[in-house]
Amino acid sequence: MYTLHVMFPDRPYAGHIESMDDAAQLLGRVKDLLREHDGCEKVVIYAGHARLFSVDCKGNTTPG
Repeated sequence: MYTLHVMFPDRPYAGHIESMDDAAQLLGRVKDLLREHDGCEKVVIYAGHARLFSVDCKGNTTPG
């Protein structure tokens, strides 16, 4: 199970959280979230409790 946290620069916590099981669709959903949440700073992806990576507002993947 993967959890996606949409982070905003003015909040210390996620402004939106959702879960998904399909790793093949994960990056596509991240791109959708970046479009849907104007002004977000990044989307952080977790597998269980482990932080895997994040994607910034420009679509660049960054390490955990």
